[in-house]
Amino acid sequence: MRTSSLLAVMLVVGIRGATLPQEQAGGDDPSLLEDSDQHRDSRLFFQFISVRPDECTTTDAANPNGICYSPTQCSNLGGTGAGNCAAGLGTCCYFTRTCGGTTYGNGTAFVNPSYPSTDTTLSNCQLIVDLLSDNICQLRLDFETFELEQPNTEGECETDFMKITGSANDNSIPTLCGTNTGKHMYVDLDPTGGNPKINIDTGATSSVTREWKINVDQIACDSQYRAPEGCTQYYMDSSGVVESFNYVQPTDAEMTSFTANIHLNNLRYGVCVASRSDYCSITWSKNDNSGTNPYTFIMSGAGGALGPIIAGVLISVERSK
Repeated sequence: MRTSSLLAVMLVVGIRGATLPQEQAGGDDPSLLEDSDQHRDSRLFFQFISVRPDECTTTDAANPNGICYSPTQCSNLGGTGAGNCAAGLGTCCYFTRTCGGTTYGNGTAFVNPSYPSTDTTLSNCQLIVDLLSDNICQLRLDFETFELEQPNTEGECETDFMKITGSANDNSIPTLCGTNTGKHMYVDLDPTGGNPKINIDTGATSSVTREWKINVDQIACDSQYRAPEGCTQYYMDSSGVVESFNYVQPTDAEMTSFTANIHLNNLRYGVCVASRSDYCSITWSKNDNSGTNPYTFIMSGAGGALGPIIAGVLISVERSK
């Protein structure tokens, strides 16, 4: 009998919160860089201005996160400008790609064909991630929205699924379905192994409405924000909540009627927490501060017969020096 668990636990560890750095969004030049070789005399004055590709907020509520580019750069990269940045010299540019698309940079959202509406039809949807350079060792995928058909009663993604190919080790990456909104995933890459692909297949046998918006970011091999190798999820905040894939807090009615979300079967992946030199321990507890949620750790099978090494193991990873 397959046995697995759904969990939502709280962690407390000392580490400053962080987001993906500016180094991934663009170069290190100042926001408004004046060419040092500008020439001025009584007849001529040349001034060259470039816009630093910082993160910015767009005026499009459906796509609020963007990167500041000049209008020409935004257009050439296939983005959409929505709002100004860099003191009005740039446009806040966002990127969306759907089935058959290719992303050439960070800040790209991979969306279902009818986004922001939902889809119900059969599709084989693929996004190619064109790596920025041979110094890219990871992808970070943030599931801003992720709603696919639930797994079958055995926890198998039978009708719909998301699968990553072209990574450093495809077999180590979980195949996902169900509800994963708000979760994230790191994907280890071989910088010389070609461009990875994100594949989402939806079956025709379901009337379930599908919707996804997956933000894709590339992480440099020498970036401080790179997760240790083998970490499918990586938490850098001082506290937070860790949830298994497809975990949604069930109600009493769902538990008694056996309609709560099912844990995905045959998952084996690392969940890692960043450490810092001035902290010595991590405290884990059930995420139930109000005392009203008894289902933060539940089993979908007969867990009593399993040894602890099967139910879960402690792993230790270190960043390469």
